[in-house]
Amino acid sequence: MPVMTPVRAQELLVQAQRATAATPAETGERLTRMLAEATVHLRYEIAPAMQLLQEARALAIRLGDTDHEALCLSLLARGEAKTKGLPHALALLEEADQKLGAQAPAAIRGQVDYAGAVIYWAFDESVDAIARLNAAVDAADEAGDKLLQARCQLLVIGILGWPDDPFAAIDHIESLGKAIGDQCILLEAQLLRIHAGVWLGSEPRPILDLERLQVWAQTLGVRVLEGYIAQTLGVMLAHEKPAEAVRLAQFGVEIARKLGDRELLAQGLQRLAEVEMARGDEHAAATAILESTTVLTAMQMPARLHVALETGMRIASAAGDGKAAKAYTEQIARLEAEQNKRPTNQVRFWAETNRMRTVRQKAQEQYERELAQMTTRLDQMLWAGAFGLLGLGSLFAVLLLRSKRRLQLANQRLGDEIRTAQKVQAEREALEQNLNQMERLDSIGLLAGGFAHDFNNILVGVQGNAQLLLADANLAGDAREVLEQIAFAGERAAALCKDILSYARHGGSAREVLDLRDLIRGLLPIARAGFGAGIEVELDLGCEPQLAEVDRAQIEQVFLNVLVNAHDAMGDRGKITIRAQERRLDGTPQSGHWFGEFTGEPRLCSSITIADTGHGMTPETIRRIFDPFFSTRFPGRGIGLAAAYGILRRHHGVVQIHSELAQGSRFSIYLPRPATATTDPPTPKIATPEPIIELLPRPAPLAPTAPTAKNLPTKGLILIVDDEISVSTVAQRLLERDGFSTLVANSGSAGVALFEQHLHGVSLALVDFTMPDIDGASLCAELRQRRSDLPVVVMSGHDESMVRAAIPEAIFLAKPFPAAALRDVVAQALLRLV
Repeated sequence: MPVMTPVRAQELLVQAQRATAATPAETGERLTRMLAEATVHLRYEIAPAMQLLQEARALAIRLGDTDHEALCLSLLARGEAKTKGLPHALALLEEADQKLGAQAPAAIRGQVDYAGAVIYWAFDESVDAIARLNAAVDAADEAGDKLLQARCQLLVIGILGWPDDPFAAIDHIESLGKAIGDQCILLEAQLLRIHAGVWLGSEPRPILDLERLQVWAQTLGVRVLEGYIAQTLGVMLAHEKPAEAVRLAQFGVEIARKLGDRELLAQGLQRLAEVEMARGDEHAAATAILESTTVLTAMQMPARLHVALETGMRIASAAGDGKAAKAYTEQIARLEAEQNKRPTNQVRFWAETNRMRTVRQKAQEQYERELAQMTTRLDQMLWAGAFGLLGLGSLFAVLLLRSKRRLQLANQRLGDEIRTAQKVQAEREALEQNLNQMERLDSIGLLAGGFAHDFNNILVGVQGNAQLLLADANLAGDAREVLEQIAFAGERAAALCKDILSYARHGGSAREVLDLRDLIRGLLPIARAGFGAGIEVELDLGCEPQLAEVDRAQIEQVFLNVLVNAHDAMGDRGKITIRAQERRLDGTPQSGHWFGEFTGEPRLCSSITIADTGHGMTPETIRRIFDPFFSTRFPGRGIGLAAAYGILRRHHGVVQIHSELAQGSRFSIYLPRPATATTDPPTPKIATPEPIIELLPRPAPLAPTAPTAKNLPTKGLILIVDDEISVSTVAQRLLERDGFSTLVANSGSAGVALFEQHLHGVSLALVDFTMPDIDGASLCAELRQRRSDLPVVVMSGHDESMVRAAIPEAIFLAKPFPAAALRDVVAQALLRLV
């Protein structure tokens, strides 16, 4: 899709209105500007456009400008065709033809003929539409009017169907649209591209592409296209998502009503009827198709009315409504009888085709005559004698030289176009690869996030029960050692879940503006401690600060994981090179392997590149390098880079990977520079980086100690609400051991009922964030509605930022939680009341 800055309809209208107001009244310049403004209005609102066209026509009459009056009439005819029907439109179009002078400018003649082609095609008068379109194309070429050329090319495809190479034709239309900066032309070309892909079977995801075009049309304010795309999406989703399909079809119908476009309304009602039938609502379908046939009858659109009547007959038959089916059958018979009385379109079509063939044949004969005359003159020159022969030879040499130069220039231009096309193709392939990677990794992230959340609930039971048993002073030595190993395994599993949630892009962070060079310098001592003496590290960080607004601990984890990956790729010997530089990242990915989100707009980034001399990777390995638990060296491991990727996406970062077998690998990490960044580096903060598990050995765990409640509240009734029985049971035992009384509910509705029974006795509510019947946010709201002073602790396996976004005032408890953490948050909540 072409990358252009969206322009809203209001901006285009304001620009056109200002241009009109800036011209002197009662002048030809004012008339031209009014017509341009009316043309813009026709894209968005028909009624204001018609009013403006009437005023422009009155001005043209006062100025005695019959050519522009004819143009006003043709545009009015297009509006009448949309709102009233063919007779009204043809009357205005005929008057426009009478007003148009024989010496009218080609641009005006082309626009009048184009308007006629659009009108005739809308009412299925193919022969007249082709004749008008042929004249419009010739006039557009004569005038060099690229906008009119693009519109004619769009209509050619609509009337004559797809050419042998539809995408080449669409590319030509897009080039015209880019040349004049008309986003509406580009939008229509993209819509045609999707239709061509569906027609050829090469469009992999038409629904997603149409949804993007609908957003584009909405941004531009092109209401006709917005309504048409909504109707088309409704039909495509009719069987997969019937409710969404009905909503989209109804939205398209509503746009047509507001716009006053009865042609679009009739089409939308017919599609709404089809969608309602797919959903099984035969009554709604019958109502929609009845209104559609009524509109088409009034508009006198026989071909489209025939299709609508057939649809109505199918709906009536499916509903078992014999009376309605018979009525539709009779209407179809009457319509066909009326059409048979008219001159056949076939006769008129061939008459027009023969006329066009005659015109082309006369042009060919004229060309042949001119060629014969040139040959005769050449023969005369050949017999003109030695001087003439020398002159002819000189002329031939000059012409030959010019031909060679022209051929060289043509070859040069062809080479440039080929290189440009290859570059565009490479960029398109990179963009498609990036989008496919994003979709695939997002789906894996969604699965991983759900897994981590559910696994955290299980770990609450494992760790909580282990801590309860370890608190027993009489526990035997062997049993205590086994429980300590269980607790340690639970801690490792919790750390793994945390990394998985980082990959799934869960989690907020406190950001600060840092110089990435200082961050790299601080990490190197830790990294070198794990590398060994055989790994050489070369730094090339430059003189300019590389600023980025990041969470220090998370970005340190990213760089450490990449460094660990480089070390593992090399083994005991090798070289790691780290470079820092400022780079401008394009709006779309260029050729290569890119991971991360592109905004469509260029942005200034701070870049850190980490290159190694390891064994390199294949393209398939690169494609999967950020998949959780994917590793070419240690099966079942590999969450480090996956977590790093999730952190980078949270920071709107992008990664480019370049690698070949036996040639090493290069990771280029781009982080957006802050908008308010200055050339002065920020004051570095002294902080100790947190090493990751793969880099440094983990210290042996300390045996959990029995919790104490010194100086903390130990009395009160606590309501525990969690749909996981293992979680609620552990929380109940831990709290009762500390001296609290508890009420336990395993659903949100049960929790509300228990709270109402002990309304003023409950000291605190401990609720889960995610439950099937009532989620944590809704449950907190219901409890607070019944008692506004109730302290609430929300526990979840999701990250705190997700919970804060839904319940800002709640105290958060992360699952899995140790006994001390539960005791601390409960005490913190109760002390707020003191």
